This record gives sequence, C-alpha cells and structure tokens, in this order.
Amino acid sequence: RGTRLGAAARGLTEAASYGLGMQRALAAVAIAASVVAVKLPLVAQMHALGKEREIGRLVFPRMRWFWVVYTGLAAMAIFFGDRVIQGWFHSQTPLLPRTLLIALFVVGALEGHHGIFRELAVTAHRNPFAVPVVVSGLLIVILSCLLVPRIGLWGLILVPGIVQICFNNWWIVL
Repeated sequence: RGTRLGAAARGLTEAASYGLGMQRALAAVAIAASVVAVKLPLVAQMHALGKEREIGRLVFPRMRWFWVVYTGLAAMAIFFGDRVIQGWFHSQTPLLPRTLLIALFVVGALEGHHGIFRELAVTAHRNPFAVPVVVSGLLIVILSCLLVPRIGLWGLILVPGIVQICFNNWWIVL
C-alpha cells in the first residue's frame, strides 16, 4: 500500500528496500499467526455451542506462541536478513537500515496481533470493523502524503503504526 507513495517521494532504491522489509514482516506475521489460524474452525464451533470460556483457554496459549514465533522470525530477519538476501539470492536490494527494520517489525507485530483478534470476532459472526478500517485507511493515506515527503521511510512505517495504535490495535482486542 505504501510502496508507490514511497517510490514517488523517496526513490526506487528506498522503495525496494521498504517493500523487501514489508514482505519479511508480513511473512513473519503469516507464519506466526498460523498457530492461531489453524484453530479458527474450532473457535467458530465453540462460539456456536456457547462455549465462550473455552475459547480463551484455547487461544491465549497460542497467542504466546504467536509472540515467540514472530519475535524469533523478526530477530532473524533483523540480524541475518541482509546476509541471506545478498549471499544466497544475490539481491542488489539491501534491507532497510536496522532501526527502520525494527520499527517495521514492531508495526507488523501490532497489525498481526489485532488481526488475530479480528479473525476471532468474525468466527462469532460479528464484524464491526468496516468503519474503523475505512477511517484508518483514509487517515493513513492522508498522513502518509503529508509526512513521507518530510521524514521519508520513517513516515511510511510509523504512520500506519500510529494510526492503528490510536484505535484498532486496542479496540479490536477488547
């Protein structure tokens, strides 16, 4: 979503590095969230049977595994990602500088965390997320247009994180 804006404002090399980092963060979220996702059919069944308390006993230990797996994958990408990408794949595109990559993985973790809770709510046939998603999306676009030309990739990474933490990261979890 932000790669085109980043390319227009900062150049193709930075946009490529951002895109590569974003792919790593999204892959880490997908892999880590799979420990919860495999139980979503069971969670839906528990909702249908009114076994709400058992859902927490099933999901919360798996949330701990989400954090362990995500943190491990993020650490590997942060500390060894450039070596793997340049050494094994002979890529000319470097990963983001370490501080930007850490920020990207923190924002990715928050997105993954509230995404899991969003999926859990949907298993109960509730979806109150349409309006918050649209509002957040609009705010991200507007603030990115304002901040990316001024602060570069920091804006591209931090704007979605800040917008999401103001509402979606905690409201969806509640």
